[in-house]
Parts: sequence; C-alpha cells; structure tokens
Amino acid sequence: MPLVSLEECLSRSYDYVVVGGGTAGLTLAGRLSEDSSVSVLVLEAGSFNPDDQLILRPAQFGAHFGQDEYVWQFKTVPQENVAGRQIGWERGKVLGGSSAVNFLSWTNPAKEDIDDWEKLGNVGWDWESFSNALSKTFSVTPPEQMYNLENWKRTTNGPLQLSFPRTLLDTDVRFHETLVNLGVSKAPQPLGGDPHGTFFTLNTLDPLSNYRSYSTSFFLQNSTRPNLSILLNAYATKLEIHDTEGDLTATGVEFVHGVKSCVAHADKEVILCAGALKTPQILELSGIGRPNILEKAGITTRLDLAVGENVQDHAYVALSYELKDGVPGETLDVLGNEIQRQQHIDLHALGQGVFTTGMVHFTFLSLSDITSRCDSIYSETIESIKEKIAQGRYPPGATETLRMQMQKVQRNCLDCEIATVPAFFSAPNPPRKGKKHFTISCFNNNLFSRGTTHITSSDPSVHLAYDPHYLEDKADIKALVETVKFARKVCRTAPFKDVLDEEPAEVNPGFKVQSDEEISAWIKQILSSTYHTIGTASMLPRDRGGVVDSKLKVYGTTNIRVVDLSIAPLHISGHTQSLAYGIAEKASIIIRGSI
Repeated sequence: MPLVSLEECLSRSYDYVVVGGGTAGLTLAGRLSEDSSVSVLVLEAGSFNPDDQLILRPAQFGAHFGQDEYVWQFKTVPQENVAGRQIGWERGKVLGGSSAVNFLSWTNPAKEDIDDWEKLGNVGWDWESFSNALSKTFSVTPPEQMYNLENWKRTTNGPLQLSFPRTLLDTDVRFHETLVNLGVSKAPQPLGGDPHGTFFTLNTLDPLSNYRSYSTSFFLQNSTRPNLSILLNAYATKLEIHDTEGDLTATGVEFVHGVKSCVAHADKEVILCAGALKTPQILELSGIGRPNILEKAGITTRLDLAVGENVQDHAYVALSYELKDGVPGETLDVLGNEIQRQQHIDLHALGQGVFTTGMVHFTFLSLSDITSRCDSIYSETIESIKEKIAQGRYPPGATETLRMQMQKVQRNCLDCEIATVPAFFSAPNPPRKGKKHFTISCFNNNLFSRGTTHITSSDPSVHLAYDPHYLEDKADIKALVETVKFARKVCRTAPFKDVLDEEPAEVNPGFKVQSDEEISAWIKQILSSTYHTIGTASMLPRDRGGVVDSKLKVYGTTNIRVVDLSIAPLHISGHTQSLAYGIAEKASIIIRGSI
C-alpha cells in the first residue's frame, strides 16, 4: 500500500505534494498518479482504518460528530442573527475527509449553476465540461424495481460506487406521491443538470457490501502504485515559498508529525486540497491574503489576495413528525435501543434492517414554486444589495457573485430544497420513547448573506474565525419560513398525512409555532449549517476578488494550486459532495494537460 512512514516521506522529494487526503485530494492524487512518470505525495492530518464500522456502515447520520478522531470540531463565531449561537462546522478528519462522514446522498448541481461560473470569467468551467469530468468518478448500479424508476443505466466509469439503498420506506414513497399530488413535477434529469422537482437519488453506497463508498476508493484501487505515497497524521501548517522573478514559487510544505516539524519537498507543484475551512488558513499563514488580516496576526504579506472574503454556505432547519403505530418499516429511532441496534447490525450483514435505508428523497424548487410572496421577498433584497454595492460595502468577490445571484433569482433558480430522513433529527423538543419519526429538512440553497474566514493568530493550531453572517440578509430567513410552511402543507395532504399520528403529530417546531414571526424565532434558535461552505479561495478574475484563475493556480504564483470547494465562486442548488469530486476530476485534466 502507498502508506509511507515519516522517514520514507522525508527521504526524497515529489513532483506533486497534495495537502489533504479528503474528497478532492485523494481523487486528484489517484488521477495524477496514473502517469507513472510523476510522483505524488498526499499529506493527510487524520488517520485511516479501512475496517472502521462507524465510517463504513451507512445510515449513522451525525454519529461522528463530537469525536475528535473523526472530525474537525470547527465552530463559527457567535452569529448575531441566530440568537448569538455558534454553529457547528464539523468536517471529516480522516483519510477520505468529509466523504467518510457525510450523509451519503448524491445530488448534482443544476446546469445553470456551473454555467454561471464561466459567466463570472472562468473560461472552460461550463456544465458540459464539468459533467463530463465528473462522470469519470463513479459507477452506477440501477435501482431495484421498488423505486419504480426508469432510464437508469449501469455504468462502470469510476471507482466510487453509487447505488440505491436496498430498503425504501413507505413513508418516503407517500411523501413523494403527495408532492406530485400538489403539482410538483418529477425532476426531468436530477443528475443530468435539471433537478427541478422531486426525485429519489443515489447514495455513495457499494451495492455488494452495503458499505459506504468514499474517496479512499481512489487510493485502495491504486494501492500498488509505486509513484503514489500517503503520509497520515501529517498536519500541514504553511508553504515553503521563494520569490521567482516577481512571482512566488512553493518548494515544499511545512507540516507537524507528532511533535516533529518537517518539510515535504515539491519539484513541480504544491496543490492545496485541505477543504474550504483549512486551505485559507494555510494560504494566510504562508503570507498570502489581505495585509490587514495578516499584519494583525504578525505575518508578513507575500501576496495580497482576497483569501476568505467570499464565503457562502447552505443552511437548514428540520421538522419532525410522529408516525402512527403500525406504519410499515423500521426507522432509525430503533437504534436508540442497544439490543435493537445490535440486532440491526446483524441484519445489515445480511443486507437487511435499518442500516439498509438512507436519505434518498429530495425536492428542489424555486421560491416562486411554493409561495406567491417570492417577488416581494426578493425585490426588497435586490434593491438593498444594489444600494450596498453602490456604497462599496462588499469586497470585490462578493460584489461579483451577488450580481450574478440577483440574475439567478430572476430566472427562478432552485433556491429551496426539501429532503427527508427516516428518523428523529430536529430540535428543540425531544421525541417520545417508543415512537417512529419522519423528519423533513428544509434548506435555503441561495443565501444572500456573505461571510469571511480569517486567521487570528500565527499559531497553526488555532482555528480561523469562521463568520458566515447567517441570515444577515432578510430574504434568507423569509425564504426558509416559506419553505417550512410548504413542508407543513405537504404533511396536511394525502397520502402522506395518513401515516402521521393524531395531533400533535408535529414534534418540531410544534403546532404552537404558527405565525411567520413564530417560525422565524424558531429558525433563529435551531438553524444549522449543511456543511457546504465554499468560496474561501474563489476562482474569479484577480481584479474581481479572485484567488485562483481558471486553471486553479493562485494568482502571483508559479506552482501553487487550490483544488477543493474553496474555489467555487458561487453556490449551487445541491449538495457539495459531487461538486468536490467534479472539481478534482476537472483539475486533473487541467494539470495533466499542462505537463
């Protein structure tokens, strides 16, 4: 296997040093090492246990959170508009990154989302080229007959396995049918650039083993390659940089391994794949960022770039309902009983039980699909943003993307999302013991609020100040309120309403929460991140707040690239797992084409 010791790592230099063995990092390393003439080193801060059941066994949503060996315990700074709370921003801290700890669901962006990136000045970043690159990542196993889906074909393109969970619950089917009864169309091409509507989707799931498939697939299938090396427990701190005829050249990466400070040497390129929350830290600690930020931390500015200035995220709230006694199918509620949990672990080995369920039902809609108030909500925000832009109150990167975002809402982008979970997954009211639950998550995928991520210290062990400015723009919470109201409408409609317990079936927020003001107050108390942060090293023209160009190279450098969600300049209508894989696949084409 390409896992190497510290001594082996330090005994030589490498053509490419990849910082971060997560979703994008392992994908990129796997692709670059296909060329036997180059050597690739991956520095990963976490560990790797190929048989870890907490990672492999699906449907253990959130089980890794709070455990330092699995996740980075990041938190935002207190958020003024969500009751002063600090919001958890956990990320995967193992080989495989967040692909090892996420909720397994696979959704692709809308075609327009990626085409907008090219319109922002990124030549070659359009839907067609992106989707072609992404298709190399995965292999698809068509669904079982129970999903009643057509036109799914088996593919064997890439190492990541995508399939449908073996168990589909009646509650998900009823929820889907109810949406259709309410006039929501079935999504025409949920993975082909048009997810507008409701659909069942794939999970990152190996259909043979019933285990999670994640980015270690790119590592395991290449475990005999002599030109691919991975060093675990290597915490990258900064880049070793030198001036080269006016530009900066990275010759290595400084990292800590145990108590030892070390340097991994790069002959060709250093590629940052540390994720949207760690990549900006490494750049700023290396002297790449805004001078006012770096000087406060005692760091000399080497390159003035807008690192950490165009931060965007998705946010959600969740409603939970009690199901009637006798509703068929087990929910994840049974896992709270240790005896039943062990029974379902045994069943999973047979391809049965609750661990063969998953998050499979998604709906992507525009705000205009669910409320007549769409125009009034967005017109007020658009006027406010135009005024702030005229006053110069946004940094350049945020200004450019907000202009594009205003165009998106005018064409009815898919800003509202609803996803279902066969479990109790909400707050603040607790569940009743012995009851089955169904949770409806309501997402805002088009937040107008823009945030920042910056260092506050030259100490690499000190996390950044993560400040997403949640709900700073009034449209963000108004859109969520309307999505919650629409979800409740679904629950009052047959056939889904027939599986809900008698009132009070709604546990959260509960039927005492009715008015827009009451719903808003509840949202502020329980709003959570969807862990989809982007934009911290945006791919934009340099004079418009860009950190990297369309070849993913950091401006003003000869050989430093960023290949992770940091580079996404404008958010998508969907979850970011596929986006991270697609960025890595696209990057491999770019980099190998320039060799």
